Amino acid sequence: SRIAETVSPASLQRAIDSVPRGIRGRLRRHLQILLLGVVLSGCQDLTTSPREFEIPPTPMLADDGLQVSSLAAQGIDPQSIARLAWEIRHGHFEEIHSLVIVRHGHLVFEEYFADDHHIDYQHRLASVTKSVISVVVGTAVQQGFIAGHEQPLHELFPDEIDIFADHPEKRRLLLRHALTMSAGLRWKEGIGGQQGSDSYALDNSFDSMRFALERPIDEAPGEAFAYNDGLTNLLVGAVINSSGLDFEEYAEEHLFGRLGIGNYSWEHQRDGG
Repeated sequence: SRIAETVSPASLQRAIDSVPRGIRGRLRRHLQILLLGVVLSGCQDLTTSPREFEIPPTPMLADDGLQVSSLAAQGIDPQSIARLAWEIRHGHFEEIHSLVIVRHGHLVFEEYFADDHHIDYQHRLASVTKSVISVVVGTAVQQGFIAGHEQPLHELFPDEIDIFADHPEKRRLLLRHALTMSAGLRWKEGIGGQQGSDSYALDNSFDSMRFALERPIDEAPGEAFAYNDGLTNLLVGAVINSSGLDFEEYAEEHLFGRLGIGNYSWEHQRDGG
């Protein structure tokens, strides 16, 4: 064990001899209890998991264009992945619902751990959606609907021009600030729909674009990162306002459809955003 490698019996005895005589016995007993606990915990670890794990089978070939292969054939140690999967199944990690490994263009491992999860299960992506929306914004830039990431937000939100007129400092807000969450707008983030947060108010607003733009500026745009769900709504609004198209239809045509992704759905806020 690591403690046996770093602490020798001689060094332990020297440590005991260095303390006052009156407490040496008590210290020796405590050390014996501690070392016994270390040994027992080590033994427990050896008995709770097998030394050799069953080699994971090669995934089933599906009609999705993805080739399959074994872990070993693609240079991955099967025992390492088998042990990882065993630890996930036995609760060593939290909130892992599936494990999918692709190596050299081949699917080499696929397993779903939660009872209700399977290959067709729609997993809630939450904040990963921000990256998806950013790709759609980039497509709108590429197609000329949006001038670029330096375009001012007030040019992309004509229906909210009164906000920029009443607060001239917000005319400094650029699309780049929304993409990088550095707009400097005051925002109280809420996890899981926490009441009293700006995230909760945004989800229940009848005009989420206006709600996001009305937040006061606390810092100069571009100076600091601050997580802000409302900026994602502004990215969606920028695509809608510049293209005149429905955002979901635009994303389907230029992103999901081209990638062959059909099993997905969007969550909506009170105003439909």
